[in-house]
Amino acid sequence: MVQVSCLQLICKKFWLFLIFSIIFLKIEAVAQTQDTVVVQKVFVPTTSIGFKAGYNLAQTGFKPTIKQEFTRSITAGFILNHFAQPYAGIQVELNYIQAGWTFSDVDHSQDISYLEVPVFTHIQIGKKNGAFLLNLGPYIAFLLTKRDSLSIPETPNTDLITTAPNRLHYGLAFGLGYLQKTAIGNFQLEARYNFGLGNLLSATTSPSQAITATVGYLLERRKK
Repeated sequence: MVQVSCLQLICKKFWLFLIFSIIFLKIEAVAQTQDTVVVQKVFVPTTSIGFKAGYNLAQTGFKPTIKQEFTRSITAGFILNHFAQPYAGIQVELNYIQAGWTFSDVDHSQDISYLEVPVFTHIQIGKKNGAFLLNLGPYIAFLLTKRDSLSIPETPNTDLITTAPNRLHYGLAFGLGYLQKTAIGNFQLEARYNFGLGNLLSATTSPSQAITATVGYLLERRKK
């Protein structure tokens, strides 16, 4: 009986020890998890500056409709973005871009050069060294080459038009891409769609549309 009692006492002590050990380990695990979460939530604001270049495909939405091909051109510009919060920031650009048209039924094309200034809500979602990016916001573009008039020849749907390009062009832009961070800087790829809300030309309905694909390089600075 004495041996049984001792054995029962040892078992009870063992189970108590095991229970307290499990509770202690769980408390430690929770504490470590909370510490990890706190570390992960620490955010350092960043500012990046860089440049980009790529290819631009543009069309003009004439009314009545004129059958067109894409007007192809090179685009390039400077990028500045700032993140004051995780994932979401602001991006401002200064871009050289060409709008215009290339008619399919008539041998006629026209390029109009603009200095474009977009202001985007800039979102990055991903891991430490790589992230998908989204840009969404308005842009305004300033005419670079002054032209008093230009002629649009007669087409199957329209008569001869003599007009002038507007000095200001504005609209909305939406871009998707990917950012890769490296030891020598950040590289990004982006595809973007621009939709003009105003008319490209003063005398006719002519919103501009464009698709651009660019490669960019940025240097990032973290606030200490």
